[in-house]
Amino acid sequence: MSRTLPTLYKAPALALGAATAGLKWARGDKLFSPSQGSLAAMRSGIANRGTEQRLGALGFVADPSMSFREIMGRVIGTKGPGARVLFTEGTYHFKEITNLEIARSGVEFIALSPGRTVFKRTTDGSLAGTRANMLSVTGAYFRLEGIRIEEPGNADYASVSLAGGHASIVGCHFDTVYGAVTISSDYNLVTDCLIEDNTAASAIAITSGTGNVVADNRVV
Repeated sequence: MSRTLPTLYKAPALALGAATAGLKWARGDKLFSPSQGSLAAMRSGIANRGTEQRLGALGFVADPSMSFREIMGRVIGTKGPGARVLFTEGTYHFKEITNLEIARSGVEFIALSPGRTVFKRTTDGSLAGTRANMLSVTGAYFRLEGIRIEEPGNADYASVSLAGGHASIVGCHFDTVYGAVTISSDYNLVTDCLIEDNTAASAIAITSGTGNVVADNRVV
């Protein structure tokens, strides 16, 4: 499959990537591997600000002690288009039937520690049919990067639904899920993701839309 992204794909002005060789990220109309130096400098800049969470040049820094209600409340209150949230290492818990609806365009969820930043929703099957997608995205230009998603016990919905268009899911790890991503919009990108223990018929399902790119993912 061609590695050229759709011309209407809009990459973010700044993207953090995993410090692992061979993991590629989207910028403009090409895929690239971020340099170790740029990542180190970026993380050093964040560390030098201590533990203070604030909106700045890089985005809002969230940690596992914060609820998603608090995180989104802080982000939605910002002015201008888009909002970037940088998630520190740790596990961010969702309640069993809770899902996060993202209607605002330009929202980016980026892991500062790719693979060690976990979104987890545990289910026991007792509420089958009442759950929805963990992340339900209706806003355009959403980005999910470096996040590990775990949903043990889920047998209802894919973890992420992309209905807004022009979204990108890059370098994420879906572990024990009932489908990783469902796409029902145009010009979305899903690449360099690892999908383990998927129990749905399709790990990544495209139900409608044009110009979608699904490439270089692994299903094990």
